[in-house]
Amino acid sequence: MNNFDYQLLGRLKQDCEYYLGAGNRNRKHLWALDEVLQIQKMKELYESLTEKPTWINLEEINGYEEKMGNNQIMGKAKAKTITTSITELENAYIDAAAELLSKQAGLQNHAHELHKLIVARDTLREHPDFSGYLPETYFSGGDLDPEGATLN
Repeated sequence: MNNFDYQLLGRLKQDCEYYLGAGNRNRKHLWALDEVLQIQKMKELYESLTEKPTWINLEEINGYEEKMGNNQIMGKAKAKTITTSITELENAYIDAAAELLSKQAGLQNHAHELHKLIVARDTLREHPDFSGYLPETYFSGGDLDPEGATLN
């Protein structure tokens, strides 16, 4: 019997107890700093001992694995959810940016025609025969129509 392995197995068991209790499932309290590695090491040590300890058995180690594995599964699920959410947000941003660029390009194609219409409208506004006949719209003003129409 290797005395060091026997003692280390005792230490790993104590770590699991603390981790599940007062340690608040914080990995920093585990010798291996990871639930899966901790249980693997415990199984490895237990199997290597020719004289099995009376204070722990493979069934108890499997119990720790089940209790501690739930934390790791939950952590992986949360990480996957966060990763999925970030990916969805990135895709939505990329889609919105592509749509914005597409619409901007569409406006660029019609900028010359739009400018001609604005000049024609302004010319008509200034003509005495057409004063008061041009409709006021919510689209007047802004970058495309700096003069705009005053809405009452």
